[in-house]
Amino acid sequence: MERKQASRRQRLAIFGFVLSLVTFIGASVSIMLIHILAAPYTGPAIDDWDASELDASGLEVLGRYAAAVLWINIAGTVLGVAALVIAIRSRKSGLLWIPTIVLALLAPVVCFIPSIWMFGAAY
Repeated sequence: MERKQASRRQRLAIFGFVLSLVTFIGASVSIMLIHILAAPYTGPAIDDWDASELDASGLEVLGRYAAAVLWINIAGTVLGVAALVIAIRSRKSGLLWIPTIVLALLAPVVCFIPSIWMFGAAY
C-alpha cells in the first residue's frame, strides 16, 4: 500500500514538472512570438508618445495582440498555480518538486517585460 502511494506521488511530481515546463516554454515562446509580430505596431505607438502615429486599423491590430498576450498571461498563471500546488503536494516524492517550483515561478518573470511593453503600446 505504501509503495503504491509513493508511485502515485512520483507520477504526480512528474506531471507537475511537465506542466510547469510546458507553462514556462509555452507562455514565454508565445509572448515573444506575438511581440515580434507586433513590432511594426509597437514602435510607433511607444516611441513617439503620440497615439496619432498609428491609424485606426493599426490600433485595432495592436489591441488584438495585447488581448492575446493578456489571455496567454491568464492561462500561464492558472497553469503555473496548478504546477505550484502539485509541487507542494508532491514534495515528499523526491527532488523533482524543486525545479517544478522554479519553472512555475520563473515563467511570469520571463513574460513580464514583453507584456508590459505590449500593454503600454496598446493602451
